[in-house]
Amino acid sequence: MDVCSGLLFWFSLALSLFGLGTFAIGLIVQFVYFSGADLIESNFLSTPSLLIFTGAIIFIVALLGCCGATKENYCMLMTFGILMLILFVIGLAGGIACYVKRGQLEDVLENKLNETMHLYPTDSTFQKSWDIMQHELQCCGDNGPSDWLTFGNKTIPISCCKEAPFDENTKQASCPETLAFTSGCFPLLLEGLQQQSVILGSVAIIVAALQMVVVIFACYLAGSVRRDYQTV
Repeated sequence: MDVCSGLLFWFSLALSLFGLGTFAIGLIVQFVYFSGADLIESNFLSTPSLLIFTGAIIFIVALLGCCGATKENYCMLMTFGILMLILFVIGLAGGIACYVKRGQLEDVLENKLNETMHLYPTDSTFQKSWDIMQHELQCCGDNGPSDWLTFGNKTIPISCCKEAPFDENTKQASCPETLAFTSGCFPLLLEGLQQQSVILGSVAIIVAALQMVVVIFACYLAGSVRRDYQTV
């Protein structure tokens, strides 16, 4: 194995680890905020899903690069280079999308939370999402417990209570405002999602940069292998 093959092998191995990391981070984000998924616009949930899919494919394709570098096989190297170039475009698009959507998240999230609070008394899906979110984040309402008193139900859900345990059977009961969590859910959820967007975007761009380096090495090595075949 010459220097170029060795570099391609180690870059491909590193890329496979990045791909595995991207896959794992995407899964963490997807499941950490899964309980509140109904309270977030679907287009914001597509980015973690894209990175989960891309991370898994990168891991598999990068292993192909390791094999191609070891065997110095022209067809394997070219196939790897083309697939990696496609993944580079997808990964870069995913990273940029994370940063772009991060700037749009505040208005969209606030509108969605306000909309679903109105539907809390009549829609069991949103009711369950709000109850789980308030219980897990220890928050209440959009910006505070008083938000619930301005809506049609005029009561604070039991999931807002500090001292009352979360109980699926008693979720229709009201919580006294004096016992409710004082923090609103909107700032907590927004901060968490924005942090995750930065992490996802950064990982995607780092992986895309590494992919581009690997593509260059793969093409160079494939060209060298082809020239060696022609001279034989």
